[in-house]
Amino acid sequence: MKKRYSGNRHRICGATVALLLATRCYGPQAVSAQSYNQLAQVSKWRAPGPVTAVAFSPDDKLLAGATRGAVTLWNSAGQQLQQLSFQEDATGAQAGGAQPGRSVSVRQIVFSPDGKMLAAAGITSSVRVWDITNGKLLFDLRGHDRNGARAIAFSPNGTMLASGGYDRLVKLWDVRSGALIRTLEGHGGIVSSLAFERDGRTLATISAEKTGAANCELKRWDASSGKLIGGGTLDYVDPYTAVLSPTARVVGSQIFDPLRPRPTQDRLSDGVRLWDAQSGAVLRSTGGTAGFKGASSLVFSPSGAIIANVIASEYGGQEGSGFSLWDIRTGRSLAYEGNAPKRIYIQAQPLALTFTKDARAIAVGCADSTVQVWALPE
Repeated sequence: MKKRYSGNRHRICGATVALLLATRCYGPQAVSAQSYNQLAQVSKWRAPGPVTAVAFSPDDKLLAGATRGAVTLWNSAGQQLQQLSFQEDATGAQAGGAQPGRSVSVRQIVFSPDGKMLAAAGITSSVRVWDITNGKLLFDLRGHDRNGARAIAFSPNGTMLASGGYDRLVKLWDVRSGALIRTLEGHGGIVSSLAFERDGRTLATISAEKTGAANCELKRWDASSGKLIGGGTLDYVDPYTAVLSPTARVVGSQIFDPLRPRPTQDRLSDGVRLWDAQSGAVLRSTGGTAGFKGASSLVFSPSGAIIANVIASEYGGQEGSGFSLWDIRTGRSLAYEGNAPKRIYIQAQPLALTFTKDARAIAVGCADSTVQVWALPE
């Protein structure tokens, strides 16, 4: 019998050099918010297009931002260092029915643990890996179908890259040689998130139980053998916002209530529900507004102590767009307006967000072709 878990169990200077990020890597002078109720944008950088993915390097000295057809790297002074091209080549175009030279929409970017490599996944049959010290393309990892990979993650020792795709497959790659190690099969829907546990021995993956399903399928694999060693189904989870914490211990999702009447948007809340990835038990649910009609995505801080809910308004514009910050341990918002959880509004439509390693700053990739950096309290 399939095991089933139920939801019912209950600091980068830019245009203004004087403003520096609240992190030791970004200059001798530090700017830090006094509280989560007084967050301030400290920098805004211009990108060549809407920024669909962002990532800090492990030492926080570099920030990468993905746009259609390119990944841009900035240093801590806001200077653009290089731009990595992500264009469809002849091989990929033939496999995906596209034109050579087509700019690829990038969904996710991630640095290797040593900060020397950057991997990117997008709407193409390949995952690309660059040496960021010289901008050289190291590997063009082909294996997913033309819809590409949605999720990627390096193993803790940096020798393996996992990718999960729209083809419902998980692939493990050796990033020393570029060879495909193995393919993991068994998911019923799009693989939307994956993460290695801290020791690197176990890989956790999540997907919709099947295409269109209103629940999430969680699987745990032995990374060495590819053997399925555990998992189950989380009910009442929005599988398209579900995300694993960096150590694969917690699953976070936008709150989904199937008992509310249709349409589907009326069943969503801009709050967050947290699950134990091993037992499947609901850890806690945050507050939120039911009947939320915008788009949401989630991201954990590197330590897993904070989860951010990146919210875009239902109209696709600036009004109502921003992000919320939640304490994993308590489920409470870190910012309040009176007695109600406070959303941090930004003058743009947010598309992606990432934390610095110490969670003292966040970068927000926006639809207006900018990256905003906000300082957080110490």
